[in-house]
Formats: sequence, structure tokens, C-alpha cells
Amino acid sequence: MTIKILHAADIHIKLEKNKVPYDWQKNRFKLFFSKMLELEKSHDITVLAGDIFDGFPTIDETTLFEEYLTKVTIPTIIIPGNHEATAKGKSFLESYIYNRAVNNDNVKFYVTNDRFQFKGYWIQLFPYTEMQMDNFINYKEKDILVTHIRGEVPPHITAEYDFEKIKEFKLVLCGDLHFNHKYKNYNVYYPGSPLGITFDRNEKKEYGVMSHTFWKEGHIYNFIDLNLPKLLRKKIKAGEELKPDPVHWVIYEVE
Repeated sequence: MTIKILHAADIHIKLEKNKVPYDWQKNRFKLFFSKMLELEKSHDITVLAGDIFDGFPTIDETTLFEEYLTKVTIPTIIIPGNHEATAKGKSFLESYIYNRAVNNDNVKFYVTNDRFQFKGYWIQLFPYTEMQMDNFINYKEKDILVTHIRGEVPPHITAEYDFEKIKEFKLVLCGDLHFNHKYKNYNVYYPGSPLGITFDRNEKKEYGVMSHTFWKEGHIYNFIDLNLPKLLRKKIKAGEELKPDPVHWVIYEVE
């Protein structure tokens, strides 16, 4: 039996963003969640691997996320990342569990280590809050691991955890780094941020999610570019017309 996993991370919901209209930003996140709901129709389970929010959320930001969660139709598991951390080993996502804030049995938040079985496969959760405490889980052969750990990006970004500890897992679905890639020679995959959270100069840069097909003997994956509106920075010469973009939000720099 195979399972198909929809893997997203680093959404960074933030509606109050400098130089970006509030309603435009809100609509961009709504478009993202609409695409997630469409994609889940061809998947068995959704994994949101941390940094759902950019920081402690506003009521509008939590409402936006909860509107999506009430509509999901497949099991959806969520762990905190560093942007949900409130103190060492603590996360404000705990309130979703204690207050039973989402009325949908498909949705599960995990803020501590856990392990559950899904369609004959075992999935382990190693949230950022537990990684902070170095409270590592026990490796089980052929398990899938979901975590949020920053990897190395030379020359300036160093890994915050020993990836040798997780290298034996059959598949690691990770969050933190904002570009989609397989991490070095490990079985670790980052989907990257599904929406650009900074202004890009390269308008062809892709943002999206990953789709993993997993079975006992192997694993294949592909990146899905969501083609959502982007934040762009463009240079123009003095006197050139500042044309509004019909899709993207553009800041012009006059040379």
C-alpha cells in the first residue's frame, strides 16, 4: 500500500505587512488555503511542519487559519516551528489543544513528541519545542519523521541540530528553510515557504508545497509550484511609468 502526503511548512501568516495592502495580503493567504483544499483531494494526509504563523497571531490571522482547518477533509497534522515558540519548550499552538479551538476531527496539533499509525505506516512527531530541549524521539525503522529544524546553508547559516540523529529515518518531512530541496545526502525534505515572505527581484522564483508518495520499499516526491501572487521588487529608470501588476504586488526602485 502507498500513501500520498501533502507537505507544507513556513506559511508565516502575517496580515500587517509593511508596504503591502492588508486586503491584498489576506486574499493571498486565502488563495493558498484554497489550493491546499484542492490538493488534498489527491492525497491521504496533510503535514504542516511548523511556522504556520509569523509570530503571535492577531484575531484575523487565527480566524483565517481556522477557516481553512474547518474545511479540511483528510487527516491534517500540525507541529510548531520556531515562530510559534513562546519560551524554551513552549508554543502558543498549545492553546489550540487545550481550548479545543478547531471543531474538525481531521485536524491534530502536536506540541510534544508523539507517534501514531496511519494506513499501516508509523509517523513520528518531533516538534521544534522538543528539539529545543534536545528531547529526541526513539528511532524506529521505516518510520516517517515530521519535524522543524534549521539546516545548514553555507556560508552564513549553520545547522541548529545534529542531522546525524535523524538520518536513519526512511523519510523526514521538515520545515524551517524557505526554499524547496532535499537536504544534502539525508532523507530530509524541505518544501520551502509556499508564499514569498520577502520582496523578490526574481519574479520566476517558485514557491509551493511537496507531494510525497511513500511505500515500504521506496519514496518519490515532486514539488508543486502554487503560482500564487508574489511580492516583487523591480528597478526602473527615472521617468518610466510605474505600472501596477495585475497579479503581483510590486515595489519599484527608481535608478
